[in-house]
Amino acid sequence: MLDLTKQVKNYELIWFDGNKYSFRKPTQEFLMRVADLESLESTEDQINSLINIVYELLNSNLEGKEFTDEDMAMLDMSTFRLVLEDYMNSVYDSLGE
Repeated sequence: MLDLTKQVKNYELIWFDGNKYSFRKPTQEFLMRVADLESLESTEDQINSLINIVYELLNSNLEGKEFTDEDMAMLDMSTFRLVLEDYMNSVYDSLGE
């Protein structure tokens, strides 16, 4: 018997203030947007898409926290990339289980 409750593993992120936020696994649409990042021709388009994807990810937290532009201003480009990379690595790791 397949027990889908065992498939529910959330990604967790601890914000700068120490609060912990949980996120579900990504949708297929989200994964496609991440995959499309590399195919964007201009660096500016890649940066804007990365920011939008991470903004969308952060605002999908299960605790209902709404991340504002002020919150997002705390992130530099390397942190945007790090958040998305860690989230995606967590997703890939859970697919292998």
